[in-house]
Amino acid sequence: MFRKNVIKILLICISVLIVYGFMQSFQPKNIVLKATPSYFIENNLFIPIASISMFLTYVIISYMFLRIRNGLKYNAIVSGILFSLSFIGFWFVGMFEPYLLFNESFYFCLFLAIVDSIALLLLGLLLGIFIKKTIIHTTEKIEMTNMSKIVLVALFFLLGRLFSYIIIGVHSSLKILPFENILWVISIGLATGFLYWISYNANRYSPIKKAMWFGLSYFGIIWIIYNSFNPLFVKHEIFGIGNISLMDLYIKTFVDVIFVTFGIVVIENIYCRKQSISKIREA
Repeated sequence: MFRKNVIKILLICISVLIVYGFMQSFQPKNIVLKATPSYFIENNLFIPIASISMFLTYVIISYMFLRIRNGLKYNAIVSGILFSLSFIGFWFVGMFEPYLLFNESFYFCLFLAIVDSIALLLLGLLLGIFIKKTIIHTTEKIEMTNMSKIVLVALFFLLGRLFSYIIIGVHSSLKILPFENILWVISIGLATGFLYWISYNANRYSPIKKAMWFGLSYFGIIWIIYNSFNPLFVKHEIFGIGNISLMDLYIKTFVDVIFVTFGIVVIENIYCRKQSISKIREA
């Protein structure tokens, strides 16, 4: 599946990266990072490292599209756009985290969010145009999962973040900007739920196995990738809880993944029981 489309995917990702780089050239020149710049910025390595990271991110996202495209009931182009929107939720909202954590310029974060979103939308559009769906002869009708699950997934993501902030004590802006921080967490949670809704029919697993697959691999991978961009901008210490460190960063990432995975398992169990009861009543 991936090998047949590898040339197309590489060309698509290179094209999107070129457009992304062009848009970055319009970045405001008077912006100065308030947090301590990373090793990569101080040594003029940021652009090549960030470019490689973005390219690999596009390739991984493209591979994910290959996995789920046949499970979407929409045509290829609409499927590609919807797929890209699920990631735009992460990147657009996620780009405001420096504003919350490091008091960076709101407009600078907005610029980065818009640039990343346009690039991801272009990626999804090109994938939809050039990576066709595999025609599978089946009488089984594809149905998208219940959209109410999006809100429930967001709730579990929120619970996970509150656990990280309050119980573990990871670095956050909860005390300084409580409303903005909670709004940011809920928005990321909704983006996670939307990604689950989009990818629900990616395989023929049971609902519980689907939840485990999504949480531990699909969401887990993309969330680790997203959070790994932070050390490219801002200097992170190796150890420490409650300060800017890699340990702190990946602990909250790990907690996010665990809570989302557990939450989806609980949600799918509830919906499976409801469906079973409904079938019994109909019989």
